[in-house]
Amino acid sequence: MADTDTLFVRFERAAQIEGNDIPCIRVATDGPLPVLFRVDTSTRLPPLPHAESLLVEAAKKTSDERLTACVLLIRLWLLQAEDTSATEATHLHERAELLIAKAAEEATIDERPVWRALSMTLALARSSSETRAARLLALRAIASDCAADIEETHAPVLDVWLDVLLSWATQQPGTAAARYAQATQVCERLATIQGYEDYAQRRHANIWRARAEAEGEANRLGHLEAAQSLLDDLYDRAPSPILANAVAATAYARANLLPPSDAAAVYSHALMHAIAAEADAHCRADALQCRLAIQLAYEELPECGAQGDVALRLAHRLEAIPARGIDTLCRMAEVYLRHDDFATACRTCERAWKTGSAPAPLLRIWRRARDRWAGSLPAISDEPALSETTRRFRIASATASMHR
Repeated sequence: MADTDTLFVRFERAAQIEGNDIPCIRVATDGPLPVLFRVDTSTRLPPLPHAESLLVEAAKKTSDERLTACVLLIRLWLLQAEDTSATEATHLHERAELLIAKAAEEATIDERPVWRALSMTLALARSSSETRAARLLALRAIASDCAADIEETHAPVLDVWLDVLLSWATQQPGTAAARYAQATQVCERLATIQGYEDYAQRRHANIWRARAEAEGEANRLGHLEAAQSLLDDLYDRAPSPILANAVAATAYARANLLPPSDAAAVYSHALMHAIAAEADAHCRADALQCRLAIQLAYEELPECGAQGDVALRLAHRLEAIPARGIDTLCRMAEVYLRHDDFATACRTCERAWKTGSAPAPLLRIWRRARDRWAGSLPAISDEPALSETTRRFRIASATASMHR
């Protein structure tokens, strides 16, 4: 295990971009197999030749690192395929397929579920770029091809089968209830495997979160309460920064649906866990974004109001964090607008627009910031930065209108 821990550390170090001490990819190790996830999804994933070379060399060895290195290498190729051209994605998928096939031939009995799980993951990844009809066919093919493996109680296979079922529920809403019920049963099976009880409980909470997003407002609060109960119980038993972020995000979503008299306590619950998560460098970006969302929502409650410059200080801290989603950028722009920093508000709106979309709330904030910036200047003033943001605002508004 020490060798594997060292490989994770070496990989994350190799995945750092010059000038940034936070890797652009992190390794999550709480599931049956290690999973890679991007730290900043707002920009393209840069080439990572050193990280890939590290894994290629480790995969050639006969040490305990070999299996883990192969898994990470496949995960890296699939992650890169999400953020590249269709031609390059096909090439990366083919490389993953060849490695899986070769490794499966040489695998021991204990290793075979790992390669079946990765084969399922590859099929799911390939389906993501297909039409809806083709995706449904691909999901049915996975279910058919892997039926015997799914019936076995192997944690890696059950974990990926959960991903397949959740994707299926999203792609075919008419059968979503049945897929969520299947997924719940899979979580119950996963929980019977020694060492995976907590992980299964967290995945069960994620199912409730997914249902809250998919099944409409009538059931949303009940689903979030179910997720909250599972996450709170798990955090009390086995606290971790990643879990603290999950508790905070769920509590924030739940508080948004409650009457003001009940929401304040739930926002406080969310804030407490976001602060706990922020102490960990790996979780800081998500925690800070959640804190800003909680702060602004709390200040909107009756008899609360703005709490000095708390939100502004959070916005300034987020300037140094590369991982900022469009919702966070909108909130940062709103904060700058409240504090009469019109130029920064406009620049933040421009950054949000450049991520690829211009939702109506963003355009409303941008318009207000631009208008108030113009109103704050002398009538004869010629401010090039204001003229430029006005030009870009018009482009963003016109583009958004075309897509409505």
